Amino acid sequence: MEEEDDGEIPYEPKDESKLNRFDRWRNSLPSGPGGSKKKGKFMKIFLLVLFILFIYFVFIYGKAKRLTKFKINGNGNGLKLDDDEIDTTNFSDKVYSEKLQSNGGGEDIFAIYAKTKAGKLITFNVSRRLKTNGENKPCCAPAVYSWNGENGNKCTLCCGTEECKESCCCGKDCKECCKDCSAECCKGQNGCCQNGKNCCCCCFIQLIEAAVLNPSDPNRLTPARVFFSLLPTILYLLVFIFMARGAMKGQLGIYGGKGSIFGIGKSISQTKKANVTFKDVAGIKEEKEELEEIVDFLKRPKKYSAMGARIPKGVILYGPPGTGKTLLAKAVSGESNVPFLEASGASFDDMFVGVGAKRVRELFEKAKKLSPCIIFIDEIDALAGKRGGKFNIQGNEQTINQLLSEMDGFNTQSGIIIIAATNRLESIDEAVLRPGRFDRHIQINLPDIAERRSILTLHAKNKNLSNKVNLEEIARKTPGFSGAQLENVLNEAALLTVRANKKVISTREIDEAIDRVMAGPAKKGRKILFNERKQIAYHESGHAIAGLYTEDGELVEKITIIPRGRAAGYVLSVPKTQERTISTKRQLLSSILTLLAGRAAEELFFGYDNISTGAANDLYKATQIARNIVLRFGMTKSAGMVQYLPSEEGENPYKNNYSEEYAKLIDDEMNKIIDEQYAKAKEVIEKNKVEFLLIVETLLLLETIDRGQIEYIHKYKRIPKEALEEKSKLEEKAKGSKEEKPS
Repeated sequence: MEEEDDGEIPYEPKDESKLNRFDRWRNSLPSGPGGSKKKGKFMKIFLLVLFILFIYFVFIYGKAKRLTKFKINGNGNGLKLDDDEIDTTNFSDKVYSEKLQSNGGGEDIFAIYAKTKAGKLITFNVSRRLKTNGENKPCCAPAVYSWNGENGNKCTLCCGTEECKESCCCGKDCKECCKDCSAECCKGQNGCCQNGKNCCCCCFIQLIEAAVLNPSDPNRLTPARVFFSLLPTILYLLVFIFMARGAMKGQLGIYGGKGSIFGIGKSISQTKKANVTFKDVAGIKEEKEELEEIVDFLKRPKKYSAMGARIPKGVILYGPPGTGKTLLAKAVSGESNVPFLEASGASFDDMFVGVGAKRVRELFEKAKKLSPCIIFIDEIDALAGKRGGKFNIQGNEQTINQLLSEMDGFNTQSGIIIIAATNRLESIDEAVLRPGRFDRHIQINLPDIAERRSILTLHAKNKNLSNKVNLEEIARKTPGFSGAQLENVLNEAALLTVRANKKVISTREIDEAIDRVMAGPAKKGRKILFNERKQIAYHESGHAIAGLYTEDGELVEKITIIPRGRAAGYVLSVPKTQERTISTKRQLLSSILTLLAGRAAEELFFGYDNISTGAANDLYKATQIARNIVLRFGMTKSAGMVQYLPSEEGENPYKNNYSEEYAKLIDDEMNKIIDEQYAKAKEVIEKNKVEFLLIVETLLLLETIDRGQIEYIHKYKRIPKEALEEKSKLEEKAKGSKEEKPS
């Protein structure tokens, strides 16, 4: 059976009143694609508002402060700064200035450094646009006025041009300057230097009566300064939010996923209500009957309690991939109409020790709240592998111990059934598999021919198949296929039909779909030399002739030399009778003979030095069968019936558990088996050389031949009609090409 997700819908607890306030709020949040769009829209609006605030603080709010006008009053022993928004500030005598720029007769800007009487440092810029009416002489406008803080009664240079030296008191003592008030900078007024102020100071006062730009206090916190100080923190927060959002989706490596630091404490189970029933599961009739008892218990538990019966706590389903283990567990939930808690065994692993055990506790606590329900753990071998191995870690043992504790801590009367699935039952810890925990072990095997037909019938219901399609024949052509592969065959056939603009699925599309599932899509565009193509035909014909003339061989269903995937060609063989559950030594030896017949044909017709690499996979399979004959099945007299299996998990896989002397004996026996079957393969090909060459010729003409054409060659010892028609076409084409050549 196939493992697929069949229309599951989220399961919600019926009683919302039992949820706390946080859970109710969380459930009210939008989820799914629509919710993601709303969250993304909210994030965009938030970033837009943040950007607008940034523009306001930097380019509007700060600029408005720089354009604020102030009035400077020079009176008494200091300066006064009058502003409508702040209180009047009195400056001390220690005022320093520095010329910042001069635009050549335009506006001069000075940086003023002063201290208030309270000792607080104030810095601001002043500007003065020179007038042309002679009210202020140029001698004072471009000058840089400065007071030495160490010696406040001395004037330094106050005039910057030669013509100002006569009219200003440059370089003189401040007291001498005040004696002569006829200087231009004092405008000839008596008492212009009152209270100890010198002429230079008068000129300075005239300058700073102009507008003041950008008054600032170094200790004052402005909005722009606060914004830029917080900007790095804001950027870090935005990056963190972005990474956290990605981590929730499991897209950022160690930052995301259930094993990351962001996944700690999160529930790893999904609560669903399956809409799959036993009617949706084809084949595995006996396995379904085993599980129907559990369904009946979940529906009518009192019937079993009255008889004192104990229903199994757990059921473990094991078998090859794609056989329907997950689908069967969902069918139990769908038939019982109870919640289905699904979790993967690998999701319990975490980068931190103890988190796996915590997740096991949370899973069972959630199940108790939803009782009756089914807990399904897929790939449980990843959760409950054997303990005590060399490579086992402490965190895994804690997780297993917690699982065992939880399984022992509840009884089946609580209505909780645990179903687990695995492909490797032998790798699970024995303590988990014992009765009282997983009481029932149900093996799900690959479907036989009857089960394959029922699976194909189930999946063909919604397919528009041609009336000529024989599902029984398709089931016969697909030995070893799982339910998932059979479903894929019909789906691929439907896709091929749509690609060919057809409305009905024919046998041709289904045969092509089988080939695609087995070996991949055909690579007809690959250019192969004729000699290489010929050698491939001989190789595949060798497999076919060996299958025809080996007593315990398989029927040859199809031979093709069209490259698919990594194979240059292949032979499709099916059992002559129903699939075998056990194999005899003679059957195993026949399989080795058939595998080696391809290499044998190459050596016979092309020589030992021209054998190809096409037999690599055949040799690998033949070696594995020979190894099992000697080591596992005890089918050789010299090696005896002692079984030497490979090392168990957790031990060194490269260390043999047998002596060097016995290793040499094993190698000798394996080589003996391979050599004997290779010689027999050559003998079969040489004995049936005529029929072999007819198969080769037909294969080179048609590229693919089926069982009917092979049986025709085998019975009548001549090539089939289709090959003759193709041969005639090629001869006519070659004849026409010769006639077109100039003489």
